[in-house]
Amino acid sequence: MRTNWDDWTNRFVAKLKELPELEDVATDQQMGGLAVSLVIDRRLHRGLGVAPTTIDNTLYDAFGQRQINTMYTQLNQYHVSLEAEPQFQLEPG
Repeated sequence: MRTNWDDWTNRFVAKLKELPELEDVATDQQMGGLAVSLVIDRRLHRGLGVAPTTIDNTLYDAFGQRQINTMYTQLNQYHVSLEAEPQFQLEPG
C-alpha cells in the first residue's frame, strides 16, 4: 500500500510543477519511514472499559510528538513534546 501512496504523491507533485502559477513545488514526504498497522479488538477493549479514543490518544502521545508545553525565555521559546522511550520506538511492547 505504501507504494501506492508514493505513486500518487509523485503524480500530484508532477502535475503541480506543470502549473505556471506555482514555483518551487516540493513535498516533505520522507521515504523509508517506519510504519506499523494496528488492529484493535473492539470487543476486548470495550469489555475492559477502554475507549477507542484512549487508545488513539495513548498512541499519539507516544509516537505523534504531542506538544504538551511551551517554555519561554527572554530570547526564545521551546516546545515540549511527549515521546516514547527510545527502546520502545522500534519494537512493539
